[in-house]
Amino acid sequence: YNNTKRPKWSGYDYYALQSRKLVWCPVFKAASSNWMENIVMMSPEPIYRIEQYRKDKKYDQPNTLARKIAPQMTESKYQLFLNKEPKPVKFIIVRDPIDRLISAYRDKLEKMMPYYHKTYGAKIVTKYRKEGMKRFGKEYYEANRSSSYEHAPDGRTGREPTFWEFARYVMDGGTRNEHW
Repeated sequence: YNNTKRPKWSGYDYYALQSRKLVWCPVFKAASSNWMENIVMMSPEPIYRIEQYRKDKKYDQPNTLARKIAPQMTESKYQLFLNKEPKPVKFIIVRDPIDRLISAYRDKLEKMMPYYHKTYGAKIVTKYRKEGMKRFGKEYYEANRSSSYEHAPDGRTGREPTFWEFARYVMDGGTRNEHW
């Protein structure tokens, strides 16, 4: 994922728990929500304070709470931390790319998450729906409420992109997102 709006160094890409000598580089859709919670629970923050943070709407997402607990570091501070003895454990968790792609689709687009539908889903449908109907048939789309599955999941309206449409979008170089 390369977001050209970010500077070359960005503490955004790492979560460092100095008290635990730990650095984690998240890959979204690869156990990232679990590790955001682990970062919070492994921190030296008292439980009562963590619970106070959780009640604040600013920290209602796992990544915002984890970032509150493990704030971004400047490059110089991060380099000092990396070189201090004992050296921290640095790790990254990866996932099969196809599993990750399917997970991103199911979590962000199939469920019609408002931000993702507005930012990506509606555009994907506009660009690929006609081609999909030509390829798979209008009857298929109607019978499955535009689902990629033989039995459409509850709640589908037909406005969501199918997995095929989403995969075409990604393969054609559509806007990148850290989740895919």
